[in-house]
Amino acid sequence: MSTTVTQTVTSTMRSTPVKVSLNVTSDTICPWCYIGFKQINNAIQKAKDNKLPITFDVEFAPFMLDPTLPVHGSKPRWERYKAKFGEERAKAVVQNLGNVGKELGINFTYDGVISQTIYSHRILTKAYQLGGQDAQQTLLALIFKGFFEENKNVGDVDWLSQTAEQAGFISASEVRRAYTRSLASAD
Repeated sequence: MSTTVTQTVTSTMRSTPVKVSLNVTSDTICPWCYIGFKQINNAIQKAKDNKLPITFDVEFAPFMLDPTLPVHGSKPRWERYKAKFGEERAKAVVQNLGNVGKELGINFTYDGVISQTIYSHRILTKAYQLGGQDAQQTLLALIFKGFFEENKNVGDVDWLSQTAEQAGFISASEVRRAYTRSLASAD
């Protein structure tokens, strides 16, 4: 996960809030990105709780962690991790993620499948366009939780459509229509 922070501070005591813009490069199958997402949101909440004169503008930009994954279809996640890292290193990575995740309320699971993330990135971009950071963050939280804790497939357009509707910025049928149009224009 890559984060760019832009802020302007002219004094330590301000009557108007400082605006902090975060442009976060992230992938929906990256466990460290989920951890970073939780940490960013915790820090923002802490600033709000402490009534700090700061406002945040957060936008998540797409990154493909593994462009070799299939766009159509999927691979068993645990098998992919073993192939990528080797079995012993994969076990160590999983244990480390479990420890860090537990501190943030994340219960990582590895029984699901893994696919290319292009569709999840498209819908996250649409969320930001239609509903700003609130829509995008709501959707991203649902996608991260679904993939990492509930073994959902980020390449499953039906699940992404339902998740987008659950986030409240677009209907599932609108997402499916846009997906169908994109397939037609690709032919």
